[in-house]
Amino acid sequence: MKQHRVLKNAVFALLFVLLLASVGCFAFAAPQTPGKVQLSVDAVTQTSVSLKWKAAAGADGYLIFRYDYAAKSYDRIAVTSKTAVTVPKLLGGESYCFGVRAYAQTDKTLVKGKLVKVKCYTPLATVTGIKQTETTPTSHKLQWKAVPGAEEYQIYYFKDSVKSFALLGTVKNPYCTVKKLKSASVAQYKVRAVSHCANGKTVKAKTSAIFYAYTTPADIARFTAENVTTTGYTLVWDAVEGADGYRLFRYNAKSGKYSRLADVEGTTYEIDGLTPCSTAFYKICAFANLNGTVRYGARTAALPLTTKPETVTPYLIARPAANGVIKVGWSKGVCDGYLVFGAAQEEGPYQLLDEIDDPNTLSCAIRSPFDSETLFVRIKTFVMVDSIPILSAYSDALVID
Repeated sequence: MKQHRVLKNAVFALLFVLLLASVGCFAFAAPQTPGKVQLSVDAVTQTSVSLKWKAAAGADGYLIFRYDYAAKSYDRIAVTSKTAVTVPKLLGGESYCFGVRAYAQTDKTLVKGKLVKVKCYTPLATVTGIKQTETTPTSHKLQWKAVPGAEEYQIYYFKDSVKSFALLGTVKNPYCTVKKLKSASVAQYKVRAVSHCANGKTVKAKTSAIFYAYTTPADIARFTAENVTTTGYTLVWDAVEGADGYRLFRYNAKSGKYSRLADVEGTTYEIDGLTPCSTAFYKICAFANLNGTVRYGARTAALPLTTKPETVTPYLIARPAANGVIKVGWSKGVCDGYLVFGAAQEEGPYQLLDEIDDPNTLSCAIRSPFDSETLFVRIKTFVMVDSIPILSAYSDALVID
C-alpha cells in the first residue's frame, strides 16, 4: 500500500512537471519573422498611387509607410491584410517614396518584417482651356486653367526660322502677356506645366495642344478728306501693314450709331451725290483675315465732313463814284454769309474786301485797294460748322472797269 502511494505521487509529480513545461512553452514561444514583400507600383495617376506585392510567408498583415522629406523619416499611413493598397489625395508632379513591411502577431507580440521601399512620381495634368483674353496690335494675353501641383508653366512658340517650337519663357501663374509682336499676325503657342519635387527632380507634363493667338491690325494714323465739293469728297487714309482691307463707317442719326458704309481694299473712297452744306461723320478701321477669321483694328476718331456751299453770281450795282465807292450785289445762296474778294488781275491773288455775316444781305459797298483801272471781284459763300467756316469755291469773276 505504501509502495502504491509512492508510485501515485511520482506520477502526479511527473504530470505536474509536464504541465509546467507545456505552459512555459506557450508563454514564451515568439512568432517567426515574416518574409520580405516583393513590392511594385501598380498604377499612378495625378492624385493617387496604387501599390501591390506578393503575400509574404508567415505574414498576418502589412504596414504601409510614406516618406516625409521634411522630417526625413517614414510615417505609417495604413495597415492592411490585403496585398494591394491605393494611396489617395496626392499632388500631381510630386516625388513620393512608399514602404511596405509584413508583420506577424500574437496576442502580446508583433514581429515586423523588413521594410521594402519603392519610389514613384505622380504626373502633372496637361494644360487645357487656353484662351486669348487681351489683344492689341503688338501684344496679346494668354490664360489657361491652373494645373494642380504645377509650380510654373513653360511657354513655347512656333519659330518660323527653324520650323519648330522653341521655349519663349517660364511663368509662375496660369497666364502670360507676349509683347513686341507684329501687327495683324498669328502666332502658335504650346504650354507645359512643371513642378520641382522635394528630392530635386523636375516633373514636366505633356505640352498642350497648339493654340493660335493673333494681334489686331495697327491703328490708322491719318484719316482725312480731299477734293471737297458741293456734292461730295474723297476719303483718304494711310495704309496699315498686314491689313487686307479697311471698313468705313458713317454715323446714322436715326439709330444714333455708326453703320458700315463700305469695305475697301485701297486707301481712298469717293463719296458723291450729297447736298451742299451737308455734314456727315465717318470712322474707319483696318481688318485682316487671320487664320480664317477676320480681325479688326481700332476705329479712328470721328471725322466730320461738310460739303461746300454753292457759289453765287456777283453783279455790279453802281460803278465807282467820285469817292471810289463801288456797289456790288450777288444772288442769294444757302449759307451763313458771304466773303467779297478783289484782285487787280483775274488770276489773282485775291484780297478780302468785305465779310457779310447775314445770309440775307445781298450787296455791299467796296473800294478798290489797287492802282489798276480794272477790279476783279469774286464771292465766296460760307457756312459755320462747329465754329469753323466751310467755304465755297470762288464765284465767276465780276470785271469792273
